[in-house]
Amino acid sequence: MRSVCYPVMTDSTFSQSRHPGKKGSAMAKTRKPKEPDNKDDVIVPQDDTTRHFVQTLVANGQAARPNADGSLPPGVTHEIVGETPGGVPIVRRRRFSMF
Repeated sequence: MRSVCYPVMTDSTFSQSRHPGKKGSAMAKTRKPKEPDNKDDVIVPQDDTTRHFVQTLVANGQAARPNADGSLPPGVTHEIVGETPGGVPIVRRRRFSMF
């Protein structure tokens, strides 16, 4: 048979708060959104795969030019920042889609 060890509880253990030096709640803090590592990370269609990807983004309404105030329309995840000489848009990811 094994012996079981239990910690000894004293009256002072119960009288202290769980976190005596901490004030407020953890929910009071607001998280700042993480900035992308490279803001100039653009997708320039140079081959068939990236060209198809960008054209699909545009066809599905997930890529658009920003509004006058710099915001993107609802549902848009990629900003059109230019065009290739062939007329295919150059895009930059601005936000993630939440299905």
